[in-house]
Amino acid sequence: MNFRYKFSIILVLLGIMSAIMSFRDTRSKGFTAKEILSILHEKKFIYTSDELARYINDADSLIQIIDIRSKREFLEGNLPGSLNIPFENLFDSYHESIFKQKSLIKIIVDRDDLLSTQAWILAMQEGYLNTYVLKGGMKEWDSTIMKSAFAGDKISPKENALFENRYKVRRLFNQWNNMSDSEKLKFFDLKKEREKKLVGGCE
Repeated sequence: MNFRYKFSIILVLLGIMSAIMSFRDTRSKGFTAKEILSILHEKKFIYTSDELARYINDADSLIQIIDIRSKREFLEGNLPGSLNIPFENLFDSYHESIFKQKSLIKIIVDRDDLLSTQAWILAMQEGYLNTYVLKGGMKEWDSTIMKSAFAGDKISPKENALFENRYKVRRLFNQWNNMSDSEKLKFFDLKKEREKKLVGGCE
């Protein structure tokens, strides 16, 4: 599905949502339809797979990946450190506190990026800052990260860094999805400790 077609669908949804919002409190705490449309048009709401891969490799604590697929899809394979909140439960009282954390960067993930963009629009209407969408969702992650391969005789330093980043996160993805829940809770702390020892660093 190309961007123009998806953008048209989003425009229709945005119009419907704006109409619904007009029946609610007119002093909206979130972004206006015009502001949301501007951000959508300029594509300022997306993270690419490569950008997210760098954050995952760095175990960045300021990033929270929110996977809005069903529990079944999530268990079949999910991004390291991600939290499963199915779309229908996204802003319930239990999960809303995550979106209210202004300093936390929330990246919404779906199988592609259509439903996650709808979720992003809802988050913007509620005024939840630092909320983004993984471009292309898990489908693009799979093709860009999990199936990427270099085909050529020479590789530039930039390409080498890109493929190292992809290889590292691909290995991490496979490790993560073979762990128990208890192992996952400790994983990033142990990863940081191992890397600190490798570089001989200390705090």
